[in-house]
Amino acid sequence: MAERCESAASAKYLPRRLARQELYQVRGARIAVTRWGPDAAPILLLHGRMDCGASYQLLVDELPDDWPLAAIDWRGYGDSEPRADGYLFTHNLSDLDALVEQLAPGAPVRLIGHSLGGTVAATYAGVRPERVAWLVNLEGFGLMSAAPDTAPARHAAWLAALRQPRTAPELRTYASVEELAQRIVQRNRHLGVAAARYLADVWSRPAPGGGRALCADPLHRLRLPLRPSPEEFAACWQRIRCPALLVHGQESEILQRATEVDPLARWRRLVPASAVVAVAAAGHMLHVEQPLACARAIAAFVRGLA
Repeated sequence: MAERCESAASAKYLPRRLARQELYQVRGARIAVTRWGPDAAPILLLHGRMDCGASYQLLVDELPDDWPLAAIDWRGYGDSEPRADGYLFTHNLSDLDALVEQLAPGAPVRLIGHSLGGTVAATYAGVRPERVAWLVNLEGFGLMSAAPDTAPARHAAWLAALRQPRTAPELRTYASVEELAQRIVQRNRHLGVAAARYLADVWSRPAPGGGRALCADPLHRLRLPLRPSPEEFAACWQRIRCPALLVHGQESEILQRATEVDPLARWRRLVPASAVVAVAAAGHMLHVEQPLACARAIAAFVRGLA
């Protein structure tokens, strides 16, 4: 187990498994991938919005040592290059498809995704069912829907930001890693001090004017002008044929905010053969709040496939 010290302000999370970074060229752009374990066709880890691949360290430390794992930095996050023309959901899907061909050529890939990453993984499993061996979806319930009559304003904001990037919403700069860690704990009450400090470090880098800036392109803060509809996600997800596991936080903010549609009931209806596991004392960020419980659920699911 990695060391966890929760009491002191200087608490430090000590990773148990050694990480290494590799860079891949995807359609002329650099994509960063953090890897752990053997040099074999890896289990791919897909992160969520305003996150990066390295944050999976907390979950990786609880997974079996002999699992080859690779966490992708989506474009404009972590150490992957940004896009000049902004970001759409389909960009993540196409980048994943290209990386699957490089990291697991000719073999079905295994996917673990959180939030946006879980939505991408589930959609890919439906679009390319022959390329996915199994799927673990950590709170990937799709994208927030938008009223059709907001489309003109969303498109106008998108075009303005691409023409003049300063019109994109600014990302906050923090005075220190410790200040960012405090903010993370405030938003994720089940997260310990040491883990929050680790996340704050991998989520940020020194800012030009001092302090720490998030490792994310500000264009990611814009609401997507075009996004798949719930019906389009449903059409993809109901074509999933691989073994699938959905893991959700018992106190998930996503589930608590849902009003018109129950995301869990929707998933069960679309992917009826999948297993569903709830993690206690966890919200939407369950894989960092309760990495051991998540890892146990994932490992049990995979053992059951043998």
